[in-house]
Amino acid sequence: MSVLFSVFMLLIDVLVSFIQAYVFTMLSTVFIGLAQEEEHEEEAKHAAREERREAAAELKARAS
Repeated sequence: MSVLFSVFMLLIDVLVSFIQAYVFTMLSTVFIGLAQEEEHEEEAKHAAREERREAAAELKARAS
């Protein structure tokens, strides 16, 4: 009887370990994805700022 219980507990332990690994993998994937998305947003903002500056400089040059 105690051998069956030990095997049962071992199986439960393995199941919990797989669930823990799965959750950790999913959270890591989401975190990395969000970090990369923010990086792209910053690059887009920077590019938009540069375009506005260039457009403003061009308008000043035409006005002069």
